[in-house]
Amino acid sequence: MPNPTIGSRDARPAAPAPLAKQGPHRFLDPLQVARWLERKKDRLADRWLAEIRSRGIRDEGELGDIVDEFVCLLTSLLPGLMGPLKDQVEPLWHQAAELYGNAGALRGLASGEATEEFQLLREVLIRQLYLDPPGDDLRALALREVLVLNRIVDDGVTFAGVGHTDSLFFALFQGNGVSDSPTTDVVDELRGQVEAIRSEAERLGALQT
Repeated sequence: MPNPTIGSRDARPAAPAPLAKQGPHRFLDPLQVARWLERKKDRLADRWLAEIRSRGIRDEGELGDIVDEFVCLLTSLLPGLMGPLKDQVEPLWHQAAELYGNAGALRGLASGEATEEFQLLREVLIRQLYLDPPGDDLRALALREVLVLNRIVDDGVTFAGVGHTDSLFFALFQGNGVSDSPTTDVVDELRGQVEAIRSEAERLGALQT
């Protein structure tokens, strides 16, 4: 019997195999991610700070200590950025990130160094997401959550860069450059601004309880 030729009715392509049935996909609610960020904020702060410290090459004195306060503040803002008061928390995130850039300039960091430090938060977040996912179910973790958190970090990086550039501009405009040893008054002012942002964040947090 002759073999079927191309174009013959008998040379039909095989039917595709039926797709395996998939169970219903469980998508995470943003509030689940917010609760996860609240639960993990201390761990995130510790890991982020450890990554920053591992790249440190100088003794920064008081300004080195204030990095701890910034890291704790910024990680404490993350849950609110996934919650119902996101629109109120987002300006605080921008202010804190810009202030981090200001502090980076005072610490003697180049712009790329300051933003690289902020970028480390992205690595810490993604690593923790997959090590200990929200809801204890990796299958429920979708690209959507990763992209949202990625955008939040991107915003922070942008404002940190703006803060660093502004500090250098005003220092050059005033003609005195950025001091290698910022005065106690400058450090106290930074701490006051950090505390003001933290207080406002706590006030907003109380509205959700």
